[in-house]
Amino acid sequence: MEVLYLYSLKNSEPTRVEIDRLEDIKKLLEVLTKKIEPQIRILEEKIKQSSNELSKEFEISHLKTLLESWNDNCRRVGGHPTGPFQCRIYTDEGPYHWQYSYLPSLAVNH
Repeated sequence: MEVLYLYSLKNSEPTRVEIDRLEDIKKLLEVLTKKIEPQIRILEEKIKQSSNELSKEFEISHLKTLLESWNDNCRRVGGHPTGPFQCRIYTDEGPYHWQYSYLPSLAVNH
């Protein structure tokens, strides 16, 4: 897989990508997501099991940092995050919704 473009995070307008690049972007999003999914699952489990509020806050902070990193990387490859492990990809033929098979449950609530 070859990355041909990286997009600036400063641009607030939705970046439109060529339709023939859609499959490459979807593959990149899957690779990015698979990389952090295990960490997210572990953090979610720790948060569920923790009775210590300070520990919970630390884990939630780490979870948010991971998701912010995912959001930034998603934007850089041409996606526009709409939620944890979900984004829109804008093309000249209209927007496409991309969603990973696992959606972090606690991340949605925090």
